[in-house]
Amino acid sequence: MPVQRVSQYRSIHTQNDWWVWILMFILPRKVWYRKHYLSSNHWRSVRRRKLKQEHNRCENHIGFTSPEPMLDVHHLTYKRIWHERMSDLQVLCRSCHKKEHNEQ
Repeated sequence: MPVQRVSQYRSIHTQNDWWVWILMFILPRKVWYRKHYLSSNHWRSVRRRKLKQEHNRCENHIGFTSPEPMLDVHHLTYKRIWHERMSDLQVLCRSCHKKEHNEQ
């Protein structure tokens, strides 16, 4: 097992997150990410911190209210899954999030 994977394993504290980490090696990446990682305790905690940091506002709608109340936390990079920096994430309303993925 590569060193990076071992360190990721050691940093996972809850049983829920442990299973999510194991499934990362078994399931196709998109399935794992959408169905398991985004519902993990780790991601919920990271998401809450980012939303709090941005005062629950879409980063594309600075200075005025977002047209949609639902906010998503978007990964700018997937390189540090399990070890995300706040700078790796962006709070977006649903419409901005959809635009972001359509442009990629």
